[in-house]
Amino acid sequence: MAQILGLGNPLLDISVEVENLELLEKYGLKMGNAILAGPEHQALYAEVVSKFGSSVQYIAGGATQNSIRVAQWVSGESSGYTGYVGAIGSDEFGTTLTKSAQSEGVTTLYQVSSEKPTGTCAVLVYQQERSLVANLAASETLQVSHLDTDAVKAAIESARVIYCAGFPLTHPGGAASVEKLGKISSENGKIFATNLSAPFIVQVSVFFFQRRFDNMFPYCFPEWAAFYWRCLLTIHKDSTICSAALRDIKVVDKTGASRESVIRLGRGCRITPPNKHSSFSYEHMNIVFNDKGFLFLEYPLTP
Repeated sequence: MAQILGLGNPLLDISVEVENLELLEKYGLKMGNAILAGPEHQALYAEVVSKFGSSVQYIAGGATQNSIRVAQWVSGESSGYTGYVGAIGSDEFGTTLTKSAQSEGVTTLYQVSSEKPTGTCAVLVYQQERSLVANLAASETLQVSHLDTDAVKAAIESARVIYCAGFPLTHPGGAASVEKLGKISSENGKIFATNLSAPFIVQVSVFFFQRRFDNMFPYCFPEWAAFYWRCLLTIHKDSTICSAALRDIKVVDKTGASRESVIRLGRGCRITPPNKHSSFSYEHMNIVFNDKGFLFLEYPLTP
């Protein structure tokens, strides 16, 4: 059974190398950028498939699923060391996504939705640079009740580590699922790891879904439950500003846990939080938990 379980927004990466910028200019895209698809981008995916045919690569993607795929590879096991929970559509892209993830040994535990198509991410590569356009679609239909299905319950029970990126917090079912997994992890002595994933997640949370962060973070960082929005919005190399914010944080501990944690948050800003056993540095939006030699890094390849 899975030792590491992830929950996130599964996307089928539709990746192709383009010879010029014509397609990007048509859809108003920029190299080195990652965006969420708007109405003006909806035709892009079908055009890539029809125009580039057999040269298109279909890859199981989404930030958390990418991490789980890497964890499966690192484990050295042919299959079953990792599992992944998310929502896909009942369509051809969903079938392709499932086959891709399973071919790399990941145990897929998808909720299949008839409401929306499978989430996709167009990956246009030009001269070793890329532009990403993500259409979340069915990935936003995940319901917390899916965690109560027999297969998912068994995976949760067997997992030693449960990992969720920040992206599911943008939709209600994802946020409720992340909170539930945090609670289960706390009650059963599992490592619960998360990742803020992208600056817009934190920036938007302050105005639209701060409560979702408030409900999740005590399970990750009981020593400074509310640090994220005061600290991460302060993108300064001078750590004194962040340190001042930390001193004002009200501690909210839902877990009573004493697990040591290390948080890396980037760009050379290193801060010592109000717990002598913990530290973090602001380097690349990566959360690192170090417990009994366990080290896990997440790199968000797609939104």
